[in-house]
Amino acid sequence: MAKVQSRLTIRSRISCPHCWNEFAPEESLWLAEHPDLIGDARLGPEHAIRFLPSRFTADGEAIDP
Repeated sequence: MAKVQSRLTIRSRISCPHCWNEFAPEESLWLAEHPDLIGDARLGPEHAIRFLPSRFTADGEAIDP
């Protein structure tokens, strides 16, 4: 049986699916999902807080601040 190797690569630039703006992956922000984390400084009081995660689940999901 042949062993299949997959190789994951990290892209140096990614595109926004809405506006097609390109940026580095480390510049992307996540949206908080907890209902108490509303009031983004830039988007306004009715929007979820955006954050740059530093902790992740075992599945690679960002953990809210």
